Amino acid sequence: MLCVSFVADVLARLTWRCGPGRVEGTERLTTPGGGSVAAVVTPAPCGATARRRTAQMKADDCAVCAAPLPPPSLRVPDVVVDASLLPASPAEARAVPRGELALARCPTCGLIRNLAFDPDLVRYEPEYNASQWASPAFRRFAEDLARDLVDRYDLDGGRVLEVGCGRGELLAVLRSAGVAVAVGVDPSFPPEAAAELPDGVSVLAEHFSPAHASLGGDAVLCRQTLEHLEDPLTLVRTLRHGFPAGSRVLYVDVPDAAAVFGGSSTWDLVYPHVNYFEQGTLVRLLVEGGFSVLSSGVTFGGQFAFAEAVPGSDAPSVPAGPGPADLAHLGRRVRQERARMSELAEAGRRVALWGAGARGVTFLDLVDEPRAVGAVVDLNPAKQGRYLPGSGHRIREPAELLEFRPDVVLLPNPVYREEVAGMLSGLGVVAELRPV
Repeated sequence: MLCVSFVADVLARLTWRCGPGRVEGTERLTTPGGGSVAAVVTPAPCGATARRRTAQMKADDCAVCAAPLPPPSLRVPDVVVDASLLPASPAEARAVPRGELALARCPTCGLIRNLAFDPDLVRYEPEYNASQWASPAFRRFAEDLARDLVDRYDLDGGRVLEVGCGRGELLAVLRSAGVAVAVGVDPSFPPEAAAELPDGVSVLAEHFSPAHASLGGDAVLCRQTLEHLEDPLTLVRTLRHGFPAGSRVLYVDVPDAAAVFGGSSTWDLVYPHVNYFEQGTLVRLLVEGGFSVLSSGVTFGGQFAFAEAVPGSDAPSVPAGPGPADLAHLGRRVRQERARMSELAEAGRRVALWGAGARGVTFLDLVDEPRAVGAVVDLNPAKQGRYLPGSGHRIREPAELLEFRPDVVLLPNPVYREEVAGMLSGLGVVAELRPV
């Protein structure tokens, strides 16, 4: 997950709350933190058609289509709020703030939303570090994306804007691919990172506002950002109203809810993601915001849903209604992986986990009840030597696995399987690599 931009108060951000909500037929699973996972789908009627959003939209209305949401059908209490933190001690890591997931799904458009989300718990500041750029596989994905956009939309020598650009890594790649001027907006941009940016690339360490919308010129990108926003439609409409004349494309992508709730991204279930979009829901959002969608699909091993759009009013080109995402999937996976972890612990096998990002935090928080994992490693030098939020594991560099000598290496993100297998082989570490 990339760093994101946070829409400021000038975008009239809505605050969302919910009551306890009734959940029927719930199977409760005890979590390591003493809470529980309630994994069950409880269909509830919410109106046959979506209502147009108004200034009086209720707190439990869908953020995309404005239909009333049913009560939460999946609750996960006591989750780490910010998996991107880099605590300096085990005690600090175990004492990080926690929140609750209370997920409800819109039967009209399929949006999945955390009704217990508290925006005051989440901060996007320079200390925020959710970068995946230390991975060669992720870098190849980003480079391929940049070249594809430059070639298909004739951006060579052009100007682009990225909303939620993190440290500006993709902007630098776009510059290398031929873009002349690349501008980013992200309040989490650390001042020291400015020295790393190439000529032609600049980042404004600010909250996004309508004044920034016209900076795009030839293209606007918004990657891994919309899922963090309580009111994503306001951002989309702001981009539409400020879309520069002659600009060729708006490119957006988000974690695919179908992959989180039923596919290879189970552990990409993190508190800052207030909304989860399937491909069709993302298309619906853009159309509601005044865009015509040129194309949509999934990318990055099926983990991201993307769409490309231009101003217009075309209807969604994908089937209306919810897609294949299944909220009950989490409970099944937690039970399955806990059983496997217990087997590893009982057998006395030495277990390491590769990846100290949000997925690793979520996996250990929900699954490692027997505390079978003895080591956590990550490629990102900024994380090494720090401690994992929640579990308190010290984050090691991969070379330390030679001393740890694991029997099993768990991989919370299977898209990196080939890359990690090659690195383990190169290090001389002989262990079973097990995607989870």
